[in-house]
Amino acid sequence: MINLPASEKGGRVRCVFCRTAVLLLALTVPAAPLRAEFAPDDVHFWIGSGTNTAILVVDWNPTALAWGYRWNGTAPCLTDILETIATEDKRFHAFLSESTYGASLDGFAYDRNGNGGLFEMAQGSQTDPEDLFKRYAGDHYWVLTSGTGDAFSAVAWNYASVGADGFVPVPGEWIALRHINWRTYETPWPSEPAAAETPYAWRVVTADVDTGTGYGDVTAALGAPARANPYFDPVTWQPRADIESPVVPCDPAWQSSDVVTLATASDEDIGGSITLAFDHPVLDDPANPFGLDFIIFGNAFQLLGGNAYGSGMDDPATLVFSSASIVAEPGLVEVSQDGVVWHAFEAGPYADGFAPTLGRRYDPENPDTALWASEATLTNRWWGTWTDATLPVDPSIGPEAFVGKTLAEMARLYNGSAGGTGFDIGALPLEADEQGRKWIQYVRITALEPGDETEIDAVSDVAPAPSFDNWVRTHFAFDAVPTVRKSTACANGLPAALNAALGNAPDAAHAGAFAVEGFAFDATQRPVLTLPFAQNAWDLFVVERRETPGGAAVRLLPSPLETDASGRARFALPAESADAQSAFFRIVLPDDAEE
Repeated sequence: MINLPASEKGGRVRCVFCRTAVLLLALTVPAAPLRAEFAPDDVHFWIGSGTNTAILVVDWNPTALAWGYRWNGTAPCLTDILETIATEDKRFHAFLSESTYGASLDGFAYDRNGNGGLFEMAQGSQTDPEDLFKRYAGDHYWVLTSGTGDAFSAVAWNYASVGADGFVPVPGEWIALRHINWRTYETPWPSEPAAAETPYAWRVVTADVDTGTGYGDVTAALGAPARANPYFDPVTWQPRADIESPVVPCDPAWQSSDVVTLATASDEDIGGSITLAFDHPVLDDPANPFGLDFIIFGNAFQLLGGNAYGSGMDDPATLVFSSASIVAEPGLVEVSQDGVVWHAFEAGPYADGFAPTLGRRYDPENPDTALWASEATLTNRWWGTWTDATLPVDPSIGPEAFVGKTLAEMARLYNGSAGGTGFDIGALPLEADEQGRKWIQYVRITALEPGDETEIDAVSDVAPAPSFDNWVRTHFAFDAVPTVRKSTACANGLPAALNAALGNAPDAAHAGAFAVEGFAFDATQRPVLTLPFAQNAWDLFVVERRETPGGAAVRLLPSPLETDASGRARFALPAESADAQSAFFRIVLPDDAEE
């Protein structure tokens, strides 16, 4: 089994994938009814790259969401597709486990309001009623169907004859997973889906660019940033589209399908511009890493020094940055809530600057064996999984921090980020939502000077991070972050996880123990804890409920509440945990192994 840690998932869940067949049960079901129109063009979140496409519909019955998947060559199996989508979309969680008959579709969840995902699959615990969350249990299970058609309403759905590991989509196929009660003969045919929200800009509102430059495709600014370039054959010095070279800070994205150049035909007064829209409000969320709210990717790159050149095909441990010079073409960034009233980052930061894009994590212990597998003369020994384009690089550092370091060291110090330039909307005069958070939905980028050719690759919404990760980023230097774990002993003798939960600095004095400051039941009979924890520490602990002190434990996820009149942190537990008010509760801070 593969366990994806919560720190990489953005939610407090255990995500297990395996690669065997899924057991499907035969049902007698009614014919699929006619449905409203939903076409591939209605999908917002496309994952992967290539000319072949398939659409995944996950139906929690009755709510269904749709994602798009792209690939070239041979398609991966459904298990791998689910794994990829769950990795790319931090709000979607897929749970598969191994059974006697192969991989079992245990459940799927979706963090609908983007607050981190208050669900725990193993025991079926769900704290936030807004989340979509259903699992295999009793008479309820997930069924796999598929079909082809130009639109959802035209699909003739059929049962899959193989399991998730044997199911390989064909181009244009629709794949549906629906949660049903087989005893009541619920239909397995999926409901009409809505588009799953994408963390990337998904619509070009307006653009003023010169399409004659060869880099005038404005749609290149939509979706995820480019993570690979074609390999340049050192013999023919020609690009080979069949071999991907990872985008790295000294070899940026350069294809016309990946970046749009903000140049106009006249360039008399200003450079070109592009206005992009998100499909949701981008929030000034206090849980965002470094307080940044969105990221712009261009094709700036850092010089190795002199005439030295390197690419993602070279051993990154041999490429040394001897220069702090960045090749950048800055663009002015403005944001808006309605596309009418704009607020500019007049003093920067600017688009198409630091930090250059990094397409893959440097992971020589777990290199992706599929990379360059089609070429006998090439072997990937360095690059692992894709980097996270919703995680910014520490804005306190610049290119000078990497002078004298190798590309391998630089990649590790990105700490999983794909790079890009981060922006904080907190200081702008924007209206706030009902929770007091400022927000935007439009981004406009304009080349600063006539003739400038600012390049834009993508714009992403920063994903809220687990509170422990943000505590580490706040209290440790950027080059120490990868080594700090929950069990790390701090200068004050406490493990890092406890310091983070208490809101302590690593060297802060402590009393050696803490006590529950309040325990009560609210009007809905939810148990409410008052703890000396940081308000944002809700994802750092769980509460175990027992009928007797030595009885079996049921783990419950806390939900953060407003602080009390004294400013103390309050957390609620699921109402069903109060069915026996004489139960025993124990607070647990999971260590690294349990994450």
